[in-house]
Amino acid sequence: MHTFSFIGPLLSGLFLSCRASASDPHKYIPPTASDSRSPCPGLNALANQGYIPRDGRNIDPAQLKEAMIEVMNLQIEPFDSEIQVTLDHSTTGNSSTFNLEDSNVHNNIEIDGSLSRKDLYFGDNIHFDQAIWDQSSSKFEGDIITIRTAAESRAYRTMMAEKVNPNFTANPFIAGLAPAIYMLVFGGVNATETQRDWIESFFRDRLPTHLGWTKSPVELTKINLFAMSSTIAAVPVATAMP
Repeated sequence: MHTFSFIGPLLSGLFLSCRASASDPHKYIPPTASDSRSPCPGLNALANQGYIPRDGRNIDPAQLKEAMIEVMNLQIEPFDSEIQVTLDHSTTGNSSTFNLEDSNVHNNIEIDGSLSRKDLYFGDNIHFDQAIWDQSSSKFEGDIITIRTAAESRAYRTMMAEKVNPNFTANPFIAGLAPAIYMLVFGGVNATETQRDWIESFFRDRLPTHLGWTKSPVELTKINLFAMSSTIAAVPVATAMP
């Protein structure tokens, strides 16, 4: 009789979990081992919070576009070529859909010198890596990330990756977009700074809504993104190097 005494509490816990999930369809839930994930924290965050399929499978570009507008108010058009490469490597059996892991094409969305992932040369380039993030975030000052420290972080991480990866391949365009995306999405069109904890949450594959972030009230366009990227690229970073 006592053998089954755990069933009641277990079922009760499951019921409460399901009820909480139903009341908040975008609750953060970490992926399971069988879920498909990408080297891109933004895509992973959308899946972890149910804006695209939580298992990361059979996603179509229209679905992704809708999710990015709903969640970040960010147009998907700047990433059309990266999405097409992902579709070209689709493993879904349908060339118009993809699994998140299909985006793991070297030098496409995944690049050497990632701000939060290992380079492909060292193995796992999909999951958040604390040591890599410690490198990238070492250039931040306090709780705020500015345009200057975002630029210094990007330059420092690239330099450190080049030092240790004999197969390092530079991709300045995608590398420059990473800080531009987080400054724009989490700071706004005319951002000069953003909150460090928001950005760390994002790179850990979780939207920082639980920390108080809300999306931009205006749609963020390719023009906004490239302007932010140019602003960051114009920052002199020589003094940030050891």
